[in-house]
Amino acid sequence: MAIGLSGLISGASTDALIEKILELELRRLESREATQKKLEAKQKAWSDVRSALSAIQSKTDSLRMPFIYRSRKVTLTDESVAAITASQGAALTSYSLAVLSLAQTHVLSQSDAGMKADPNVQLGTSGTFLIGTDPSDMKTITVEATDTLHSLADKINAAKAGVRANVMKVGTDGYRIVLTAEKSGTANRIRLEETSGSPLRDLGFLTDAGELANELSRAQDAVFRLNGIEYTRSTNTIDDAVPGLTITLKKVTGADAPVQATVDLDPDQIVEAVKGWVDAVNKALDLIGNLTRYNSDTGESGILSGEYQLRQIQTKLRSLVYSKVSGLPHGWQTLLDVGISTGAYGSANYGKLVVDEVKLKEALTTDAESVAKLFGAQQNNVALLPGTTVKVYGTTDGQGRLEDLINGVTDSSRFGTTGGGWEGVGAPDPGNPHIIEITFPEARTIDEITLYQPTNLSTLKDFVLEYWDAASGQWRTLKSVTDYSGTIYTAGFDPVTTTKVRLSVTATRGGEPVRLTEIQVDEYNTGAAIETHRYLRRLLDVESGLVENREQTLSQQIKRIKDAIDRMEERLLARQEQLKKQFRQMEEALAKIQLQGSGLAAILSMYSSY
Repeated sequence: MAIGLSGLISGASTDALIEKILELELRRLESREATQKKLEAKQKAWSDVRSALSAIQSKTDSLRMPFIYRSRKVTLTDESVAAITASQGAALTSYSLAVLSLAQTHVLSQSDAGMKADPNVQLGTSGTFLIGTDPSDMKTITVEATDTLHSLADKINAAKAGVRANVMKVGTDGYRIVLTAEKSGTANRIRLEETSGSPLRDLGFLTDAGELANELSRAQDAVFRLNGIEYTRSTNTIDDAVPGLTITLKKVTGADAPVQATVDLDPDQIVEAVKGWVDAVNKALDLIGNLTRYNSDTGESGILSGEYQLRQIQTKLRSLVYSKVSGLPHGWQTLLDVGISTGAYGSANYGKLVVDEVKLKEALTTDAESVAKLFGAQQNNVALLPGTTVKVYGTTDGQGRLEDLINGVTDSSRFGTTGGGWEGVGAPDPGNPHIIEITFPEARTIDEITLYQPTNLSTLKDFVLEYWDAASGQWRTLKSVTDYSGTIYTAGFDPVTTTKVRLSVTATRGGEPVRLTEIQVDEYNTGAAIETHRYLRRLLDVESGLVENREQTLSQQIKRIKDAIDRMEERLLARQEQLKKQFRQMEEALAKIQLQGSGLAAILSMYSSY
């Protein structure tokens, strides 16, 4: 800390004296600053923990949903004939595919007589003609004598008639316009018709008889057979012949030489998803280990070595491979059974999760559904149980049947059709909430409720989800939501056992009626991915989660110590200024004394000369 006093009169180093006086306070300040840095390092470490756990959560989401376990692959006996992809859930079966013809795009051009040695020379003809591929939407092109091949091509392209025009050089003979239909198939052939003059005949597009003069590629449909059934399509890419299959035809086989296509489970996609999840878990384990580890060689501890909760997280993540899932047959009850384990003692992977890809693929090939259940991807919607009933209070049916809310149909596009959801009458308010109550045939343990609303017609704003507590004979709140603006709302909560749940809506957006496509109530599931999701959801909860609490606590501690440092610095500056002033006054006093002494010495010197 620079002071700026030299002690010229006293000969003392006033800077050093002030620093010595303030040394104790400076030590306290430095100690506080060191504490602040340590707290900030801890806060950064907890932020890293949050990121690592969030990464696990992201990878977990794909494994706790059923879609990944329905991954498909297609193999063909001759891949030069076609390319076939299968969406998730496509039927596992085989097909015989024979390609009789490929779809072609219609292409035509001017005849040799219509070619021009220079594409910029004037055409010298005029008139009008119609062009297009849709007879009901033909476009009129006006040809002027001053037009060139380029300007005529520009007019055709600007008309957006479903036909592209390009000026192309043909050998060394000259240039001509080539017309290409934008879509393939016989229905999309190019149509030309003169309406005034004879520009098409003059330019060599039509013969004198009005026929196409130079057809380079005729319009043609794709014709193929799947398991003996013949199909005709205008394109070589077909996605409407077999649900879940997209077929791209590439080569004609003929009727007597079909190829075989087989749709199988694609275990590789599932294995990669599992490996991604395991990698995320291992990165979190490594991070927590580094943050909490004690180094006996250096005597140093990780920045979060005292946080016992992190050790608990480590233990929980490692225990996932040993946790049993109820309701599954012997040999399918833990992740160990399908090739996911912890590394052996003394190995490089000790304490981490390890995937035996061969064993996992074998398990998937044998019974992918059991693997899905092991991870918890097979949810049980108890609202679909036979005997489940639904009632409404505060309103009546406006559109659809109330029973349509528990029929398993979540597709928003079905809203307004039979079985596609329900709409109430009028708008709810706090004094008259609209309540939908679902009663199960027997008590069930649930931990998640999902509300599906129709896209672009979502109205939920303020609402409460509750369950019936039989022990107390009261409704208990699961989630209370205000100012909601989404379409699909999922409420996760600690498992509760109940016979009924209800949705109580007190406000909707725009005062519109309540509109829902489905209410899904999921039974408690102990699958590995579901358990991981549930555990991490609690840890990462922005209101009450462990990570949030630790970060908030550290933020508060950092703020308090920063405020204390600011106050100490203010006191130090004030004390420094006070000392500088006192030393300055001392120097001034010494200067006066010195001046007086010099004057007295001079007087004494005068008297001594007599």
